[in-house]
Amino acid sequence: MTALRAAVVGAGHLGRFHARKYAALPGVELVAVVDINLDRARQLAGETGAEALDDHQLLPGRVDLVSVAVPASRHFIVCRDLLWAGIHVLVEKPMTTSLVQARQLITLADQQRCVLQPGYVERFSPVWQSLQSHCHKPLFIRASRLSSFSTRGNDVDVVLDLMIHDIDHILQLVPSPVARIDASGRPVMTRHSDIADARLHFCNGCVARLTASRISSQPQRRLRIFQQDQFYCADLHKNTLERFSRPSGWQSHPLKRQDPSPLKFPLSDPLQAEIQAFIACIRHRRQPQVSPRDGMRALKIAHLIMQHMSASPMLTTDQRAPTNSGGQPK
Repeated sequence: MTALRAAVVGAGHLGRFHARKYAALPGVELVAVVDINLDRARQLAGETGAEALDDHQLLPGRVDLVSVAVPASRHFIVCRDLLWAGIHVLVEKPMTTSLVQARQLITLADQQRCVLQPGYVERFSPVWQSLQSHCHKPLFIRASRLSSFSTRGNDVDVVLDLMIHDIDHILQLVPSPVARIDASGRPVMTRHSDIADARLHFCNGCVARLTASRISSQPQRRLRIFQQDQFYCADLHKNTLERFSRPSGWQSHPLKRQDPSPLKFPLSDPLQAEIQAFIACIRHRRQPQVSPRDGMRALKIAHLIMQHMSASPMLTTDQRAPTNSGGQPK
C-alpha cells in the first residue's frame, strides 16, 4: 500500500493534535507542518519528523491530503488553494465563515474530485453514536456547550466557534426543516458574541434550545433529548449517557432510570477516528461520513441564528422592567 503524503496547515492548539495523529498512523507520511509563524511550525515539525513551511502554497506536488487548522476566518482561502491543486482537505469547523464560500468549496471539491470533510469530531464519539442510535423522534432537545475564555477561536462569533457543534448534532437527530428561530447573544470579552442562546422550532413540532458560552468557569458539553416516554442525557465532556423510560401507555408512571448508574464509555480517540475515516474516503474514493453539505447545512442555521441575534435589541436601563424594593418585577 502506497503511503499517503500528509500535511497540517496551522500549528496551533488543534494543529498539534492533527500532526501527531498523522505522524503515528501507518500508511501515512507526515511531510510538512505549515504555519505563518515559522518558529512555531519548526517546533511542531521537529516533534513529528516533518518539514516546516510558512506558506500553504508550497504544498502542491508534495502532498496528497491536508488538515486545515488555521483560524476560521482563513479557512476559505487555504481550502480553496489546496482543493484547486487537487489536494484532499479535512477542515476544522466551521467549514467557512460564509455560505457563499462554502458553496464555492463544495463546487471546487466536486470539480477536482477531492474529498472535502468538515471537522465535526464529536460525530466520531461513542457517546454521540450511542445517543443517535436511541433517538428516533425527539420532541424537545436541550444543548449546553460552555467553556472558559481563551484567545483561540475568537476571530468568529461563539455560534460559529462552539454552538455549531450542537447545530450539527440536532440537524442529524431531527429530519425536518427549521420553521422559526429565536435567538439572542452578547459580546462580553471580544467584539463578537461570546454567549448565545437560540431556540429552533422545526416543522415536525420538535423544539431545540441551544446555549453556548466561551466565558464560563466550568466546561460543559451536554445534550438532553426528550421523546415519547423516554429521556436521554449525554455528557460529551464526561463521556457518559443516562437513559430514562417508562412502558408506552403507562401515563401514571414516572420515567425510570434504565441503568443503575450512568453508562460510562471507555476512553476513545474521536480525532484519530475522524482522520482514519478521512483517509479511508481518499483510498476507497467514497463520500465522507460528515459531508461538506452537512457542514453547509449547519453553517446556514448558524448564520440564521446570528441574524436573529443581531436583530434582538439590547435593553437599556430605562427599558428594563421596573422592580420593587426586593428586586422582583412589579
